[in-house]
Amino acid sequence: MASNSIRSSERLIEILEAWSPLLPKNIFINIVEQFLIPRLQEALDSWNPVSDTVPVHSWIHPWLPLLGDRLQPLFVTIRTKLAQCLVNWDPTDRSAKMIIEPWRDVFSKGEMEAFLIKAICPKLKMALHLMPLDNTSSGIELLRSVLIWHDLLSLHQLSQILVAHFFPKWIQCLCVWLSNQPNFDEVEKWYRAWRNEFPIQLLALNETKASFKQAMDMMTRSVSGSSVMGYEYVTPIPQHPGPPTHNMGGMPQHQYHPYNNSAHHPIYNYNMPATAADGYVPHSILRLQQQSGVDSSSASMMQLDTFRDLVERRCSELNLLFAPVPGVFHDSRQVYTLGTVKVCIDKGVLFVNKGGGGTKWQPMALPAVLSYAKDR
Repeated sequence: MASNSIRSSERLIEILEAWSPLLPKNIFINIVEQFLIPRLQEALDSWNPVSDTVPVHSWIHPWLPLLGDRLQPLFVTIRTKLAQCLVNWDPTDRSAKMIIEPWRDVFSKGEMEAFLIKAICPKLKMALHLMPLDNTSSGIELLRSVLIWHDLLSLHQLSQILVAHFFPKWIQCLCVWLSNQPNFDEVEKWYRAWRNEFPIQLLALNETKASFKQAMDMMTRSVSGSSVMGYEYVTPIPQHPGPPTHNMGGMPQHQYHPYNNSAHHPIYNYNMPATAADGYVPHSILRLQQQSGVDSSSASMMQLDTFRDLVERRCSELNLLFAPVPGVFHDSRQVYTLGTVKVCIDKGVLFVNKGGGGTKWQPMALPAVLSYAKDR
């Protein structure tokens, strides 16, 4: 099958879905690894995000139910190509969000966050930095182009961009206007026009509320006859260092998943972070999820994604490469490159390849793995 024909392979997927329960596992794995994955990779290698009129998700997503985690190496190519085509992207071009949005629930939270921070956030910051601001609403359309990302970026990340690159200029513009005998009805309309652009989720954050309160305080002082000349924006204290919405255990809501029972892995407690905010979920949460009817296999998959996010975050902080090795699995678990070593993840535990022709895998705590990878 040519790489271009695999883009329209609904019939092939139907056939494989029908036969996969009947085929011996090793034969099905061979078909996937020797035939399907290489063809999909070839198609992605020739895919051009700028010129191709067919969205990439329309011909990759149909393979998700059949291939699942085996598509992870292909996602690296997709993110790399998207990032390359966004180098000269202007945030007023909203087609970028339309291309990225379908991957919201496909990329892991850590992968999506890292991609957005690298490819999108710098452009949003620059757009706000260069945005013209005066006593009209001429810059509102550009602000809208930034705020539409509120459902992909974490609210905390977006609020920090606004606090650093929008509110200081906006407050300064208001200060200059109030210092020159303005029409206060026009000032009020201007204030409301800007504020009304903010989604309610952002308005609920302390940083946003504090920023708009500074504007209201300035207007109140000016109406009462007090001078606001020389007023400078005071950067609010963030609501908290992580994403603003949390569930039990301090976990971000979209990471609210249990880890499996530690009895299977003696190093479990050492492997987990010390605090809930860093990724540990108490066993009371596991019991709650079991009472809600979540089976152990589902819990295991949810745990895997959560722990992988944690590993990604730690590697990013230490500038260590963490990426799937294309087509390489150990006991049906994706093998990753972590710095200079090979690892896989099983039920919240990292296993490190310590040689033996690729057959010697040793469980290690995350801090020990990071130290081992850095020292080699």
